[in-house]
Amino acid sequence: MSGISKSRFAMPMTESCPGATPNGRSIRSRRCFSWSRASSERAQQHRRNQASLARLSDAKRGLSSRPTHAEVVAALTFGFWSTLTVGERAPTIWNPILHRAFPKGTGRARVHGLVTSVVKFRNRLAHNEPVFSTRTGLENRLAEVRVLFELIDPDAYFYVAGHSTLGAALDSCPISGLTSATGID
Repeated sequence: MSGISKSRFAMPMTESCPGATPNGRSIRSRRCFSWSRASSERAQQHRRNQASLARLSDAKRGLSSRPTHAEVVAALTFGFWSTLTVGERAPTIWNPILHRAFPKGTGRARVHGLVTSVVKFRNRLAHNEPVFSTRTGLENRLAEVRVLFELIDPDAYFYVAGHSTLGAALDSCPISGLTSATGID
């Protein structure tokens, strides 16, 4: 270890990274730079958190000076919720908090897939894009909406399902196969 700095940062780098120079610049092992990757991930998480806080502030704008939780939730965009279920947010949002909003054993990836799909479907509807075709699979999209709705609030889901006339409206579609992705009823 002659010629190697005895600082607390250089010692661990040289011990765990064979071939390191005293300044640590010639190291090629990924393990040696894990601190850099962790720092980058923290910076990325910080940017996501700042963006989420900005969205929350935007949602509060136009509401009363002391908005209720329900008012803020209602003012948030649908896309906001999909950012809460991305994999990078698992340690900070899903694991400690958000998983409790779903039935035990419901995986974050499953929820994220459903939320992302429902957001895309909602955007198609909002922009008046066609949802009745053999390529878009209206029935598949509606099934994803139902599954997500049931995961979020089973009681509300069963109430709405029991009173909905959507199934009857789809059944009365005069063009056979128009509501399914395969084109076959």
